[in-house]
Parts: sequence; structure tokens; C-alpha cells
Amino acid sequence: MEEFSQRIYYSNKALKESVSLAQKKQAELEYLSSSSRYIANDDGVTPLVTATIDLTMNFCDASIGACFFCKSGKISTSPAPIIMFKDGSNAALADYKSWSFPSHHTELLNSWSIQSVADERAGVSGWLLSSNFHAEPSEIGWLVFFLESEFIDEEKLFILDTTIEHLRLGVARQVETHYRESSESVLEKMRQDLASTQKQLAV
Repeated sequence: MEEFSQRIYYSNKALKESVSLAQKKQAELEYLSSSSRYIANDDGVTPLVTATIDLTMNFCDASIGACFFCKSGKISTSPAPIIMFKDGSNAALADYKSWSFPSHHTELLNSWSIQSVADERAGVSGWLLSSNFHAEPSEIGWLVFFLESEFIDEEKLFILDTTIEHLRLGVARQVETHYRESSESVLEKMRQDLASTQKQLAV
């Protein structure tokens, strides 16, 4: 009887582990699929970055997600940072100026920067994840997430590596489209001005 009970116990344990693993893989696939769909849209850089922050916060269970735009290694106020909070987050997290992410870097990171955060006075502890992308030719965008957890899931970091690569490609495409449309608009204005001038000269 005891042996039979042990078999049932280990069988149930193995089943729960299998279900948990399957659910985890499903969540990873859904996250990557959703982020890829946003990258394919032509809504602009800000909606793309905002959607990526929102999806990643849910995927990593982050308390806060943000994007800061830096010029010459310093956080810029124009465009303004995009900051999103999870319901019930510690208000002390809003003081992003105290966050220690490598904003001085002007080159793209090969992997996510991971830094421990511990502020006993504010009651904050956890991990700060950050990585970057080219927002404009002279501007670097930094994605930053705060996780209030004891450990970091390394498998999720590999998924996030894919996400930042997708974001870089998506932003580059949006920026290229914007400049192309701007150039076409300028050329069209020049054509109209030229046609107007020719008409005036013909009078």
C-alpha cells in the first residue's frame, strides 16, 4: 500500500511538472508571437516601444517597465521617458533618476544588463534589467524593467534577447519609413513650388 501511494505521489508530481513546463513554453510562444505582430505594424516608434514594454512587463511579471531616450549618454526629456507601473507597485520606484542602468553606453549591448537593486529605506529590492536600441541616428533608447523577485529566470533572458533584436529591427524600419516619407514630402513640396514659379514666369 505504501509503495502504491508513493507511485501515485511521484506520478502526480511528474504530471504537474510536465503541465507547468508546457504552460511556460506556451507563455513564451505567445509573448514572442505578440511582440512580432507589433513589429510588423506601421504605427510608429512610440506605439511599438509602448507595446513592447507592456508585453514584457506581463511576461516577466515586472513591477515597472520604462523606455528612456539618451543623447550623448545622458537621459533626455524630449522625447519624454515612457514609464509604466504594475498595479500596487512601490511609489519609490518612480524616482528613475536613482536607477543605475548603463545609460552612458552609446553602443548597443550584446545582452541584457542585470543589476541588483536594494534600498531598505524605500523598501525596494530586486533586479533591474536593461538593454538598448537606436531610436534615432544620434539617440539611444533604453528599455528598463524592475523585477521584485529573489531570482531571475535565465530562460526568460534568452527570450528577451530575441525581443530586443526584434525591437531593434522594428524601430529601424519605422525610422527608415519616417525619413523616406519626410523626403518624399519635401520633394513634393519642391515640385509644387517649382510648378507655381513656372506659372508665374509664364504670365
